[in-house]
Amino acid sequence: MTTIREKKLSAMTGIAALKTVSMVLIFGAAILVSGAIIYSSVRVLRGQSVSGRPSTN
Repeated sequence: MTTIREKKLSAMTGIAALKTVSMVLIFGAAILVSGAIIYSSVRVLRGQSVSGRPSTN
């Protein structure tokens, strides 16, 4: 049988774990998106279009 103290501790730990997981997901998504933008920008600046063909500028 679990006591009230154990329930409170597990509730606090669960919330802390969910906060940590959500922060990791948010920052991971932000890093992934910014990396994709930088990669795309570098390709365009080097003279290649997104399709892989050289630009005709």
